[in-house]
Amino acid sequence: MTVESKTVGPIKLFHQRQAQWYWKPSVNISPISEQKEQVQKQEQEQEQAQEQKQEQEQEQVQEQKQEQEQEQWTKFSDIQSNIIEEAFNENPTPILVTLDHFTIDLKNSAAISKRGNNQKMQIKRIPIDQNQNTPLRKERFSLPLQINKPFNEWTSGGYWFIHQWKEKQQYISYTDIVEQAANGIVLEGEHENEPSEARYIAKQLRNVQNTAEIDIHECSIKLYTFDSFLYRLVNKTLRDNDKTKIDTLGPGCQ
Repeated sequence: MTVESKTVGPIKLFHQRQAQWYWKPSVNISPISEQKEQVQKQEQEQEQAQEQKQEQEQEQVQEQKQEQEQEQWTKFSDIQSNIIEEAFNENPTPILVTLDHFTIDLKNSAAISKRGNNQKMQIKRIPIDQNQNTPLRKERFSLPLQINKPFNEWTSGGYWFIHQWKEKQQYISYTDIVEQAANGIVLEGEHENEPSEARYIAKQLRNVQNTAEIDIHECSIKLYTFDSFLYRLVNKTLRDNDKTKIDTLGPGCQ
């Protein structure tokens, strides 16, 4: 296979992420109100010493609740957060942002689940400290591998996957490779029920479609490192030697 390369100068592929978005279930305040009423009744019936003890206990309970609420905040995936952040920055008037599993209401700082119950959740934006190191994702780098499904020795680096895709090609430019990769990711995203993430990835690839080879590779690697359906699907495909995905994932792996 002959590949046509381009020699466009270096470009800025990605802006530094400015913020991370989080969500958590809305808090039901009625149980807290009931607890306050009970505490007030108890305070009226007990002596001053007992009142002071109860106040201390209340403070401890409140602190525990606050800690629990902080722990309940869940990160949106990298790509979901990027989509929300782009809408947040590009639209002076708050809008609705459609993700695969949520509709984001920026005006009311809320997320509405699409999974049947229309559950409404709180969202928040936390600026990213560019000088702070980002910790490794536990779910990506800390989980033990299943020893019954190792990478095949012949598949070192996914060589077999790329090789078999290349065998189907003749003359092809990097522009065409990027277009095939983008189209394949969109198809896989629809199959995985992650079309919004897939379209975002495809858009980023097409943004560098007519640039230098090194920029295309840099973009592909960066997208692979994002927390998204793509890295999980690529890893599973290579681990399972799934040749049915050569046409859709092969261009992106090359």
